[in-house]
Parts: sequence; structure tokens; C-alpha cells
Amino acid sequence: MLRKFRSQKGFTLIELMIVVAIIGILAAVAIPAFLKFIRKSKTSEANINVKSIGDGAVSWFDAEHADANGTPIVKHFPNTLSPTGATGVGAQVPGAAPCATGNPLYTKDSGRWESEPWKSLKFGINKAHYFRYQYLPSSTATSASFTVWARANLDCDGTESTYSVRATVNTSTGEVERTNMIITEALE
Repeated sequence: MLRKFRSQKGFTLIELMIVVAIIGILAAVAIPAFLKFIRKSKTSEANINVKSIGDGAVSWFDAEHADANGTPIVKHFPNTLSPTGATGVGAQVPGAAPCATGNPLYTKDSGRWESEPWKSLKFGINKAHYFRYQYLPSSTATSASFTVWARANLDCDGTESTYSVRATVNTSTGEVERTNMIITEALE
């Protein structure tokens, strides 16, 4: 009878405990890495959209524009008075972060982007998104500049990730020169 028990195959309690310990260690390493990966994937939205807004502003600046009477307008970046005014201001859309519900995701609302300067920038978001966008143009001609920001509180902890780009006009060439993306608290 003793032979029957010894001849049976299986795992000992020690072997099972080692396997459980290994799985626990792997989970302790993998879960934080996975959460960091998820937060990083959310930030790709900001890179793409800030670049898109900047491209729209540069494209607008390079084009010729006229007022309602057909009189040419001095070169400028799009603003709240676009397409016929040169001295309007910028915009921020949407408002404060939606973290009150514990979810940093803004709901889909394409109507947010139906006003100027967003229409002249040819920019809008037609799906839920994590970042709020601010665009601020300044001055005209070779003194013109703009700054674009994307801000989000990705984990609702009160700290925001900020992505920004600034552009100015080179006074000697008239070409628009942009900075590289400036990132603060990328994964907060």
C-alpha cells in the first residue's frame, strides 16, 4: 500500500508554493509597467493634435486672406475673428478636466470645435478624448506668433501633463519657425 502512494505522480506543496510566488513577482512587475504603458498610450493624442493645430496655423498664415470687401488682410495666425479679421484672440476647448467623476476622459462633442479659430485651423475632435486644447495667437505680420497647449490630468491626481509648441515668424525671411514639442509631466 505504501508503494501506491509513492508511485503516484504530482506536485509537492513546496513546488506549488514556488510557482505561486513566481506568478506573484511577475504580477508585481507587470501590472505597474502595464499601467504606465496605458498612460503613455493616452499621451499620443496630445502629440498628434498639437502638431495638427500648429500645421493648421502655419497653413493659414501662409495663405492670402481678405476682409468682406475683398481688401487684403495683413498676414496673421487664425483667431476668433477669422476668416476676415486679423486681431482676434485664441480659444481653449473644452473647459476644466472631468475628473470629478474619476474619469479623465472628455465626452464626444463635435460642437465644441464649430467656432473660430478652430474652423480656420481645420481642427476638431469627433470622439472622446483626454486632453483639453488651448491655442493663443498674437500680433500680425513678422511680429505674429502662436502657442498651442494640450493639458490633461490622466490619473485624476491634480497634476497635469502639458504638451506645448510655440511658433514665431522669422523677421528676415518671413517664414514660420516652430519650437520642438515641450513636454512637462508627460506621465504625471
